Amino acid sequence: MKRINSRRIVSSLVAFVLTFAILTSQTVFAFSVRGMGSAAGEITVTGPAKQGEKPFVLVNGDPAFSGRTFLSNGTITTTESSSANVNFGKIGRISLGPGSTLTLSVSETSISGKLSSGSIRVANGEGVAVKIDTPNDAVTNEANAASRFSIDVAAGGSNVKSEKGVVRYNNGQSTTGIHDDDDDDEENWDVWVPLIVIGAAAAVIITWVVVADDDDDDVVSPVR
Repeated sequence: MKRINSRRIVSSLVAFVLTFAILTSQTVFAFSVRGMGSAAGEITVTGPAKQGEKPFVLVNGDPAFSGRTFLSNGTITTTESSSANVNFGKIGRISLGPGSTLTLSVSETSISGKLSSGSIRVANGEGVAVKIDTPNDAVTNEANAASRFSIDVAAGGSNVKSEKGVVRYNNGQSTTGIHDDDDDDEENWDVWVPLIVIGAAAAVIITWVVVADDDDDDVVSPVR
């Protein structure tokens, strides 16, 4: 009877671990929408809570919190006290500073948008063409190469800084960043952390079951 109960417990725990793995994978990876070649990303909002209310941004004019899906051809606006990160998985990610307004269109091979105010940081994967328009400039990456760069819309112009790859702006002027894979390592670590946790949990469950079964086998029945 104890062995049957142990097997039932194992089945329940395994089902829990698998469910947790699926939910974690959905959280870690942004998903692509195949229809019309567009893409969707997951929004993460940071900033201080005011009057007990979680930090939020506006997506097409509506309040949005962390976990909200951002669909292509939309506009995201941060408040003066909030920042946001939109993760599109392998396509790339966009970070918005406080007081920023960005209209964004994303597909599997391109990121394009218009930064009306504020500042953003763009990180795109290889093979993804990037073009960000500002009120007085157009910023593009070179040859669809992987790149990381920031744009800050300021009075009288736009400040552009490249952290990785070549970025062109101001009618052909370019800026080159130093190659650095720190962000790639961070992304890989973010992927492996939940998998390590799941593996450890599974190992603990298996060990517990084996020990429990051994204990059941060692019990001597008083009835001969």
